[in-house]
Amino acid sequence: MENVKENNWRIWNKDDKVELRTYQRATGELPEMESAKQLARIIKPLYQKGNTVLDFGCAAGHYYNLVRKIDETIDYTGADATKKYIEFATNHFKGTSAKFKDGDLFNENSDLGQFDFVYCCNVLLHLPDFRTPIRTLLGRTKKYCIIRSLISDTTLLAKYLYTDDFDAQGNPTNFVCQNTYSEALLESYVKSQGNFKVKFIDDEFDSTQINKEHKDFDAKIKGVTVVKDNKQIVGSLIFNWKWMLIERI
Repeated sequence: MENVKENNWRIWNKDDKVELRTYQRATGELPEMESAKQLARIIKPLYQKGNTVLDFGCAAGHYYNLVRKIDETIDYTGADATKKYIEFATNHFKGTSAKFKDGDLFNENSDLGQFDFVYCCNVLLHLPDFRTPIRTLLGRTKKYCIIRSLISDTTLLAKYLYTDDFDAQGNPTNFVCQNTYSEALLESYVKSQGNFKVKFIDDEFDSTQINKEHKDFDAKIKGVTVVKDNKQIVGSLIFNWKWMLIERI
């Protein structure tokens, strides 16, 4: 397994603009992601006034725009390991109830505290290992943990190369992970960490919106999703998004 300490996979630290759209969604220049809309639909029937929320891997904080529609004064904390994202979000959302902090999914012992809702969207697939990040998320969870990632019947480990550059050992130097994990693997691992109930939820999306962004951004940013035959595709891979709703019981 790749040594997570090498950090070659942290493409955002090399170039935070690979996620240019996260800034534009935060400011409203771009519409919210289809996944953000579905996240709000998942949280809303479970949410109670006063519940605390942690958005782990929040990037520029754009998911806050939708979850605060559930409750304008929602007790929201965003955490991310990329400092430029946290600096931007802290400044942009100044004056709201949102708080933003440095947080690394590979640091199980962070001082972030515990929250009623912990969610991590579109992040797990980009990490070289899922185990420590899941332990970190569950350790922060009082009630519900919600994860959106690439999930299928089988596990497939892949890397998307931004440039065809390799080191002397033949390892790519400018890439992002695009890993798919099986339902069975993820569920068994979560349940090995404690008394949790796991439910998988199919991804819902408007292909028109996704394809519009593909048309607008494909020439500017590599790896923009397109929908063909109701399948989300990035490069040569089909992205099978699913949600895990994890409840502490």
